[in-house]
This record gives sequence, C-alpha cells and structure tokens, in this order.
Amino acid sequence: MAQDATQHFVDISDIAVDSPGLDLLVWPETSYPQTWMEEQPGVPSEFNVKESETMAEFWKIPVLLGLKSSIPDNAGNRAEYNSALLLVKGKPIDRYDKIHLVPLGSTSLSGTRPR
Repeated sequence: MAQDATQHFVDISDIAVDSPGLDLLVWPETSYPQTWMEEQPGVPSEFNVKESETMAEFWKIPVLLGLKSSIPDNAGNRAEYNSALLLVKGKPIDRYDKIHLVPLGSTSLSGTRPR
C-alpha cells in the first residue's frame, strides 16, 4: 500500500511540474517513504544526497517533502521526527521537525510513529 501511495505522489508530481507557473512542489505530511537520515547534525546521508539530486533532475523546482527524519544530536543520540524538508536544486535548505503530534493522527505510512 505504501508503495502504491508513493507512486501516486510521483505520478501527480510529474504532471504538476508541467504546469506553467508552478513555483513549489509539496508532498503531504509523512508521504515520502524514505527516512531522512543525517550522519551528523546538518549532514545528510549519502543515500539522501543522491535521492535529493535525483528529484532535482526530474523536478526542476523546489520540493517540500513531508517525511520521517532521524537526526543525531552532537553526542550521537538519534531522535526521530515527523518533518517537512525543503529541497532546492537537490540541496536541503531547511527542515522543520514537528514537536507536538496529534493523537492518533501523526503516524507515517510505514506505521511507525515519529516523535
């Protein structure tokens, strides 16, 4: 099911980017299936860098993704969040991590519950 939903978002994104005047492509909360992993604070994993660059090749506009993120603190302890990530030209520009979840509503498509 999650794979079908992801393909749906890819398909409608492909259609949307052909629309004249589109400035930003937005994916809903937790709709992106991959976890945004950072090796250290502010440094995305190699996999996420490649995924971001691939999106930039296909969709030549900024993308705001709703996703789960796994972010280490300076001591290396990881915290998981329900996040919004802004990518511009395949580079992460900013990320917002949701702090307060809505009971019974803030879960990802994979069924896990980020913080």
